[in-house]
Amino acid sequence: MNRHAPNRRLWAALLFGGLLFVAQPLAVAAHAELVRSTPADGETVEGSPSVIRAFFSEELADGSEMALVDGTGATIAEGTIDPADPTRMRIDPPVLEPGDYEVQWKSFADDGHLETDTFTFTVAAAITPPPSVPPTPSSPVSAPPSGSAAPGSPAASASLAPSPTEGQPTPPADAASTNDVLLPIVAAVVLVALLGGYLLLRRRPSQP
Repeated sequence: MNRHAPNRRLWAALLFGGLLFVAQPLAVAAHAELVRSTPADGETVEGSPSVIRAFFSEELADGSEMALVDGTGATIAEGTIDPADPTRMRIDPPVLEPGDYEVQWKSFADDGHLETDTFTFTVAAAITPPPSVPPTPSSPVSAPPSGSAAPGSPAASASLAPSPTEGQPTPPADAASTNDVLLPIVAAVVLVALLGGYLLLRRRPSQP
């Protein structure tokens, strides 16, 4: 009987176990797992995102794809491996209305291993800033000169209105009143002179 046979079997079992132990991390490392995404899982973004990306732990193989689903379960857009980076997938969505969305993805590694999962985000209405109104320059209001009426006031309107007799000479008021006083005096003097002459003629004796 060979005494070394059990030892050989023991060493073969240990070697096989060691190979399995080393191969297990290598098999796990071959899985293309999701590392992060934009928008992030559970994030609320203001306004519709222009692009949706999913970043993976290694390069993706053909067949890897994503789908954007709205709150009703309808597929809005689809995407696949980003030509600029084989470790990520991207979706270029249309303009998204406010609401909840889910991204469903599946990734294939080079060894053919398949991974599937989802991440979600919420679109909130974009905040629109109020339009800026340029300040209106205020022109200084000059005060009217002292003694003059303000424009638009009744006094200013009256001063601008032409008088009914504008352009015609108006006799001075003093001359009219002087004539009214002198005329009776002159008439009285003439009357007294006539009366005095009449009386003188009557008293003169008649010649024989």
